[in-house]
Amino acid sequence: MFVFQRHQEKPQIPPIRTGHADFECVNSIGELKNLGTDVLEARLGTRCFKRHINRDGSKGGFVESTAIVTNGVFISRNALVLENARVSGLAQIYGEAEVYGHAMVTGRAHVHGCAKVYGRAWISSYAQVSGSAEVYDDARISGEAKVAGRAKVYGYAQVLGTAQVFENARVRESARVDGEASVYGDARVFGNSWVSGFARVYGHAGVSGRSMVYDNACVYGEAVIYDRARVFGRAQVFDSALVHEHARIYDDAVVSGKSISKGYAKAYGDSRITENSLIRGLVRVHGNVTLTKEDLWYDMNVYSAETLKSCMALQSSSVHY
Repeated sequence: MFVFQRHQEKPQIPPIRTGHADFECVNSIGELKNLGTDVLEARLGTRCFKRHINRDGSKGGFVESTAIVTNGVFISRNALVLENARVSGLAQIYGEAEVYGHAMVTGRAHVHGCAKVYGRAWISSYAQVSGSAEVYDDARISGEAKVAGRAKVYGYAQVLGTAQVFENARVRESARVDGEASVYGDARVFGNSWVSGFARVYGHAGVSGRSMVYDNACVYGEAVIYDRARVFGRAQVFDSALVHEHARIYDDAVVSGKSISKGYAKAYGDSRITENSLIRGLVRVHGNVTLTKEDLWYDMNVYSAETLKSCMALQSSSVHY
């Protein structure tokens, strides 16, 4: 006798998925930015990320489980807060910006564009970091200061007040930029130097050592200020001029060309130190004097064409040291 058995269909095995509507596995940090807002959690290996919910109820970017973001913070969809970063107050992280390492962003600070803040950097008050700028190591940006463009601030550098660092400028080591000062172009400010007031440092200029540029002074071109030199008032230093040691350039003085000012020399008033001139020692140049190729040293006081002539004559008769 034949027994007929009812045919049973083979059960279908559902396809393997890496995630579901609110959870996804990714292969890189960059992939987090490409996930839809319906994905609320993600994993990269053993690292866990959760999408931040902003105060207005909108879905923000991902925050790593090891980071801390408080309720008042706004994070846009493609921004990231990773590792051990801390973001608090009414800070805003938006655009493609990233905050990571042990960095802190607090107050009403903004980090946006493609900017990166990492290391132990601290952004506070109303400060802004934007463009493709980077702030890292132990740098501090505070007040209403702005770092933008492709600028980098790092080491123990500080940008405070309403100062601005932008374009391709670099501020590093223990340098400080504050007041309403601006550092831009390809300028470099480093060491323990200080740029303050309404001063501007730009072009390929460099300020380093314990030098200071302040008031309404301008340093630009390929000029270099270093050691303990001071440039202030409405003075200008540009071209390939060097000002170093304890030299002082102030008032409306202009130092340019390939000139060198060093020692305890001073140029002030409406004086012009140009071309290949050299002032050193205790020389004081002021008034409307213009130097082009003179080499002045010792304790000379030059304030007119006549005094310049007599000083040159005196030097030619003395021993050059």
